[in-house]
Amino acid sequence: MRSTSDPDDIQRTLREWLRPRLEIDGPTPTDLSLFNVTTPDHGGMSNETILFDAAWRENGEQRGLALVAKLEPSGPALFPTYDPGREAAILRALAEYSDVPVPEVVGTGPDPGTPGRPFFVMKKLAGSIPADDPPYFLAGWLHDATAEEQRSALDGAVDTMARIHALDPQMIVPGPECDSADLPGAAGLDQDLAYWRRYLDWLADGSPAPLLEAALAWCEDQRPQDPSPDTLCWGDARMGNLVFGPDYRVTGVLDWEMAGPGAPETDLGWFLFAHDTALMWMEDLPGFRDRDGMLARYTNAAGREPRDLRWYEVWAGVRATAIHLRSLRLRGAEPDGETPLMASLRRLVDLP
Repeated sequence: MRSTSDPDDIQRTLREWLRPRLEIDGPTPTDLSLFNVTTPDHGGMSNETILFDAAWRENGEQRGLALVAKLEPSGPALFPTYDPGREAAILRALAEYSDVPVPEVVGTGPDPGTPGRPFFVMKKLAGSIPADDPPYFLAGWLHDATAEEQRSALDGAVDTMARIHALDPQMIVPGPECDSADLPGAAGLDQDLAYWRRYLDWLADGSPAPLLEAALAWCEDQRPQDPSPDTLCWGDARMGNLVFGPDYRVTGVLDWEMAGPGAPETDLGWFLFAHDTALMWMEDLPGFRDRDGMLARYTNAAGREPRDLRWYEVWAGVRATAIHLRSLRLRGAEPDGETPLMASLRRLVDLP
């Protein structure tokens, strides 16, 4: 993850901020040091992520924690705005009111009156995450697992999504002060459609993307007339945002920045769009269920039949493609012809 801030300044800020906040018994830790500091170059660019270890001595004994900091971007990013405090509040509520496994939040910063970018720090979850680069369909621990282990991982992902959709969003999502029209997923479909219309205008910056404009117009015209009741939506439902233990069971759910109230098909459509897009270019893992099998598994776990699924897959394609185009432009690139996401979006609906 790129950053225009001085790494030494960031480490100094984190060290001084952490010193009084480490959840330990006894006196304030001394000799606190940070090491193994890395900034991942994969994933999204909606925030700046720093992985690091903290070590200190307490009552003569060495102690340590593996931690993750997520900071508001210091420059251009995937989204016009990002609120680390909102994501931290969602993680805390999930930990308190649900059995969905999420990282433990250490705290948010900076403190009132302290200059600097908003951020939060959480404990790093142990386990394995399906990789995006190279895709887990082609290489890595999940690719090399047995068919039974692969099936266990996929079923755990689908079941976890259903568990999330059983939650009341009013118990998890922060109150009106965080329910901003400037954040994706903040307040249901009406606001989300309006948000992504503004996002496309912001993305275009004088150079509209005709396919996305046509697809969004289709979504606005064909929107569900009787959508499912709102539940909590994860916002970025995909295998690459899950942590798995050695038994291939889900031990953590990551990346809640787009979470909010919405029809559960919002997540299900996103999950299926990502998976079906990959299958246009790669072979599925032998242990994974096919599309009908995944839907049957979800329906059984959720206790309800999904509605308007094609619409929600197109909706997922619009948002995923817009985010991908923005990520390309942040790297100073433009798509060379039609991208895989564009092709996947076009397979769902007749677009110019």
